[in-house]
Amino acid sequence: MENSDKNFENQALQFVNRSVSLILESISDRDNSHVPLRENEKFEQIKQQISLSKGGGLPQHDDVLLDAFGTVLKYSMRTAHPRFVSQLYGETDLYGVAADFLTTVLNNNVHVFELAPALTTVEALAIEHLSEMFGLVSSENNSQAVGIFVPGSSYGTLVALFLALSQKYEDFCVKGSGAYDLKPRVMCSEDAHYSIEKACLLLGLGLNGVCKIPTDKTGRMCIGALAEALDDPTHSPFCVVATAGTTTTGVFDGLEPISNLCRDKSIWLHTDAAWGGAACYSESKNRHLAGVERSDSIVFSAHKMLGAPIQCSALLLKPKHRDHLTRSVNVKAPYLYQTAENPHADSHDISKMTFQCGRRGDALKFWFMMQARGVDGFRERVDGCVSWAQELETEITTNRSHSFEVLHQTFSTVCFWHRPPFMSASSVRDVPIHSDEWWAIDKLPALVREAMVSDAYPFLITHCRSGNHPSFYRISFASSIRAQDERTRLINELLDYIEGKTSEQPVDHGLLHAGLT
Repeated sequence: MENSDKNFENQALQFVNRSVSLILESISDRDNSHVPLRENEKFEQIKQQISLSKGGGLPQHDDVLLDAFGTVLKYSMRTAHPRFVSQLYGETDLYGVAADFLTTVLNNNVHVFELAPALTTVEALAIEHLSEMFGLVSSENNSQAVGIFVPGSSYGTLVALFLALSQKYEDFCVKGSGAYDLKPRVMCSEDAHYSIEKACLLLGLGLNGVCKIPTDKTGRMCIGALAEALDDPTHSPFCVVATAGTTTTGVFDGLEPISNLCRDKSIWLHTDAAWGGAACYSESKNRHLAGVERSDSIVFSAHKMLGAPIQCSALLLKPKHRDHLTRSVNVKAPYLYQTAENPHADSHDISKMTFQCGRRGDALKFWFMMQARGVDGFRERVDGCVSWAQELETEITTNRSHSFEVLHQTFSTVCFWHRPPFMSASSVRDVPIHSDEWWAIDKLPALVREAMVSDAYPFLITHCRSGNHPSFYRISFASSIRAQDERTRLINELLDYIEGKTSEQPVDHGLLHAGLT
């Protein structure tokens, strides 16, 4: 039996070597713009090719398994592809890839210091660095950074809302939300991330627990409307969520005026900086985050613009909330906290600050990248992403204003319309809301998106709505390492594609409601 196990182990090790070679080969060609984004196969076709054995204990030879490995590579989205834009992530940093592999091999559960001493230490160092970048701690105030890495910013927002709720209602952890006459409310903009609604579902507040504040003409949360909502006696607000880089338009809410309102009302301010938090590394764009240091909590995802392998997110807190975090989240688990045998580990047991028990060492990816690239390297990547967006906006406004119109260009996001030939108004902004022309323009991005799918994804972009505007194309650049001439070529190919597909659509504004609404 021992020999059999050893033989199987040796065979598995050989398979690891061969599969790593296959992965390295795919990495070397991952940013090839001349290959498709993905194979245009359907679910059942992929299932048929990838299914091997349903019984476990696969009897197949390793060559067959390696073929299956290649099949997964073949039928996956090539996220490092230069035509993969708008999904708020993209090309991974290879130092992060190496650290991710090390994390998997170590298989340390980062919940108590004793079982993951190195990864626990790395996480503390990474939290300290990020807290300094966001201004939550500094060498002057000599305060200790507080935070944890979380399985995605949506989870981080859930924890932040729980902390805000349990701070406002001291007995919330015992009685729950049903004990209060005035139902608690979270305030956020109408363009805020859907994770806020999901968090309210999990916290027992329901969808009615979210009060959505309208945005102004720039796409920011309207400060006047927020002030009115906070004064509404029918609400019992416990948290305001400000968004630093919305998923729809990339716009940053006004953190300073929002923080002033929260301070005056003694309300928890949570900043969703999952996307736009990368601006802290840009000397020219960190103004977008002015006031972020006043936040009680912040979420940030390094797997977005910084290129860490998914997932790599952090929840950061003001140092004054350390005791509240551990008091609200920690429960007794004597089988796990063996402090009598290891008295120095207690203060570094991360599980006392999270609802998780099993935890990956996601911080290692960020920390390796930080050591390899440094702040200057992160700045170069972020500024490179921004320069993509600026070049796209310049191309539209300078050379293509007859057929395209920019709605917003913020950070590395560009939102724009194609102006169809039948449009009579001089600007899409001037088209009367819900008129025939408005509905026609609103439908065009979806039709072009369908064409992209049919054409086996020559590009991957998204379309959104915001405010009273008809649907627009939204591109958010998250990968920056491109030569200038290649960027220019790809931008022009994208705009040419949209223009060509729009001209193919049988849209005439005498037939709008019949065919498009």
